[in-house]
Amino acid sequence: IWFSSDYQTQSFWSRKPMNKIAIATETSSSFIYKILVGQGVDWNPRGFSLASIVTLWFIAAFIFSNMYKSNLMATFAAPNIQLPFDTFDELADTDIPLMVGEGVKIHQVLMAAKPDSTLGRIWTQSITTTRTNYLLQQIQSGRAAGTGLGSTVDFLIHHEFSQKATCTLYKASECILKTGLSFVFQKGSKLKEKIDPVIVNLKEFEFWTKC
Repeated sequence: IWFSSDYQTQSFWSRKPMNKIAIATETSSSFIYKILVGQGVDWNPRGFSLASIVTLWFIAAFIFSNMYKSNLMATFAAPNIQLPFDTFDELADTDIPLMVGEGVKIHQVLMAAKPDSTLGRIWTQSITTTRTNYLLQQIQSGRAAGTGLGSTVDFLIHHEFSQKATCTLYKASECILKTGLSFVFQKGSKLKEKIDPVIVNLKEFEFWTKC
């Protein structure tokens, strides 16, 4: 039998062993990836320092994976709805009529607005009425938009959902008009001393900036 002089030097016969750095890199990379995707691992770290680092990575991977799953689920679950408008400027660019209660504050503001302003443009497509039922009917049927206090709009949306089990109304994110409320007491009334601290607390918590 004949053998060549360099036959035994071929890598076919023996695999070149990996050095310690390559083994450690391969093991740690596999461990990190498996923990991140929630797969089982076959490496048992030894030593307090290494076990502490592994424990921290377990916690971090758990947080990362749950955040990713939650955001992904929220993205798929959130409905993709195209709102006709969300601000007063956007409403002025549409042909959607605005139902306005006759004599209310917003009615007076719209009438006093300049014709070339946003409120003036809105006034040209507004419908005034004193019939509350007719106003609500036009809004709920989708024929027109409406205005009102933030608390009143929230109540109407909640009432609509509780009656029909579906959300057919929405509230624009922009506050159109900020109004104030007044409390009237008899001169020298003791009720004023009880109401004043409540008003001060509301002002400190910046509730005045909300509609």
